[in-house]
Amino acid sequence: MIFFCMTPLHLLIAKEVVVEKNLFGKYILVLMCKKGVNVNKYYFDKMPNSLYSIKISMSKFFIINIIKTIFISIKIRRYASIDINVTTGNWKIFYPRLLARLLGVKFFSVMDDGAGSLIKSPYFSKFSERKISKIIFYIIGKNYLYSNIMSNIVNYYTIFEQVNPAFGGHK
Repeated sequence: MIFFCMTPLHLLIAKEVVVEKNLFGKYILVLMCKKGVNVNKYYFDKMPNSLYSIKISMSKFFIINIIKTIFISIKIRRYASIDINVTTGNWKIFYPRLLARLLGVKFFSVMDDGAGSLIKSPYFSKFSERKISKIIFYIIGKNYLYSNIMSNIVNYYTIFEQVNPAFGGHK
């Protein structure tokens, strides 16, 4: 299992999943976040032992983040099995989908605070995405368009107990 985290909340949920599923030393952790955010480093350092972990500072330049994601995928290939699952907090974000595509991931999971189940925000319920993302994924792999990923979620990890996941999967 690969956890693609971008916030302290993602790291906290990932930590709970690792403990609950006894994944000590069997998971891969990717943290892609803004440079200089100490709270991310704090929670990153608190994660249980992983098979491999990497912390990447995001650039303000899209192309540099794409290159960083490509390098992450090359490093992860050494550790990942064929049937890997990527878990992230927001599949609308370009970089976790690119990583999943580069690794040939077929299983997707979501981890979040469950707010989408309480607040019917159009951000969570609409399958629209940025034009550049749509064009790129239409070319490199239609399975990685946001709408296609959200219809193939296998697990849903949340901190909210009475969640009714909009995308199915498990709590």
